[in-house]
Amino acid sequence: SCDTLVAVAVFSDEEGIDTGSVRVRLSGGITGFLAYGSGLGISGDTVYITIPVPPETEGRWVDVEFVSFPDIFGNPASDTTVFSFFVDRIPPDIVALSPAPGCTISMGEPDIYFEFMETGSGIDTGSVIFVVNDDTVGFEDGIIDFSGGRASVSSSDAGWHFVGGDTVSVCVELSDFATLCGENISDTCWQFFIQSEGPSVYLVEPTDSAVTGCDPQQIVFY
Repeated sequence: SCDTLVAVAVFSDEEGIDTGSVRVRLSGGITGFLAYGSGLGISGDTVYITIPVPPETEGRWVDVEFVSFPDIFGNPASDTTVFSFFVDRIPPDIVALSPAPGCTISMGEPDIYFEFMETGSGIDTGSVIFVVNDDTVGFEDGIIDFSGGRASVSSSDAGWHFVGGDTVSVCVELSDFATLCGENISDTCWQFFIQSEGPSVYLVEPTDSAVTGCDPQQIVFY
């Protein structure tokens, strides 16, 4: 996920390296050569390769190869050094939320979920968290369900019970598997509402199934 990648390699040579002859070839998402003093530095027994990563390399592999690494007598390196890296600087995309932002529902224990898309390094499921009214549920709690591109939590499993008139605030977060320069993180927050209940009627007098001889019979409720 780096804008500029700095790769470090360590070499061993008793005679010393002919720095002016060192060449590194880039291919794949980036093409070209690096030379000593131009993207490539040597200090002691360590080589530092600085590789700018332009936007057009997003989602592509870049191959790095030492094509020339002789010592001061012109002897080439005994091994070919090649490595690759994948460019992923775009965070996962959160594409749907449920219950929908701003909606009013009648259920007191709804499933809360979000749907996502990720085309780069993949989703780190261990990074997913739900924060509902300041109560946090993470992957380690074992109640987040993953199905395709959806992560969901059952309110009953999480111990969340909402009553009429409640405002439910939800925040979610997830990240991908990018390692160098840190993962790409997506997060969002929204609210939904629990439908207010109508009036409740409680009978006071007469009690249920009572036998009365009153005329008239007073009926009291609140």
